[in-house]
Amino acid sequence: MKETQCIVPYSQAFIRPDGQYRDCCSSTPHVIRFEKNFSDWWTGSDMEKLRTDVSSGQLPRNCQRCTQHESATGTSMRISANKDNANFDVGSKLPNRYQIAFGNLCNLGCWSCEENLSSVIQEEKRKLKILPENYVDPSIGFNLAWPSLRDNILASYDEHQEVLINIWGGEPTISKEFVEFLELLVERGLSHRTRIEMFSNCHSPKPGFQELLENNKWAHITILASLDAVGEAGEWIRYGSNWNQVENNFIRFKDIADYIEIQCTLSVLTARHLPELMAYGKTHNTTVTPVPLQDPWYMSPAKWDGDIEVLGSQKEYEQAGLLKTWELYGSEPESGSSQTLKYYINQFTNRSRETPFNPALDQLISGE
Repeated sequence: MKETQCIVPYSQAFIRPDGQYRDCCSSTPHVIRFEKNFSDWWTGSDMEKLRTDVSSGQLPRNCQRCTQHESATGTSMRISANKDNANFDVGSKLPNRYQIAFGNLCNLGCWSCEENLSSVIQEEKRKLKILPENYVDPSIGFNLAWPSLRDNILASYDEHQEVLINIWGGEPTISKEFVEFLELLVERGLSHRTRIEMFSNCHSPKPGFQELLENNKWAHITILASLDAVGEAGEWIRYGSNWNQVENNFIRFKDIADYIEIQCTLSVLTARHLPELMAYGKTHNTTVTPVPLQDPWYMSPAKWDGDIEVLGSQKEYEQAGLLKTWELYGSEPESGSSQTLKYYINQFTNRSRETPFNPALDQLISGE
């Protein structure tokens, strides 16, 4: 077996909602390319170059995010992947892990999201005439790439005892292609060799979806519940959601999954509610992991140049044991972030822009 500093280019494939393949979800800058045939990407020059680079004894520039995280925290995706997939044979023809976004079909229009990841936002922006010029529906590309990718995933079971499918979106629980693929794995007797990692907003899974997970044997099910706040604030931040419905499905998924975690998109709009969400997770004996938002830049708490009260209270953060997180807020302010946020929100004239649960934000949005 070859020595390599990173197992990811050998063991994991990444496909975006528009059907384009990406070299790694952590690479910066990343290499993306559309290929209708999966093997043209997997054995192509871009991936071969990356494998040569990571095996040469020096990580390439694309890997700077991992090297930076390692310097700051002692860990990274590279270290985690090497540990979690330590027995992977780099001589294998196919990966044993796939990270897939099944197009942009979604049932919510979260403020921090965008049209390539949410069909709700795509349609809103189309009606409001604020879609980017020459915008192309990402599902077109995904639907072209999916048949070849699906066949190669199935072929991976010939080489590997287990295959991990990491699903994001859009919203996986309403994806026709994803549901049909899970049914195909059950039909072929492969479900017990399949590890599922799935992001979900827990709002309104397709009828029968939860039963599909519950009534069949899977190697392991991990659900990453995308929740940003509880109650009224959660409904506003994740536009189109009903908190009671979300909570009921979260509890149901908690019973189904081998492991469940709440992943919060930590943005200017969600920061104020993080202490309450952490308490909610504790009540349900569930880890809450805040994931700091980088893009769009004007929603990044680190880049905030406005009233700090929009982001919450230092005292509440201290009481919740989150002081280090609080200290990141406004640490790299970018001029214009608050006004750009205000402008963006006010473009959505179809939505309520009142935020009584965050008076400082309400004042910013409605102020002259």
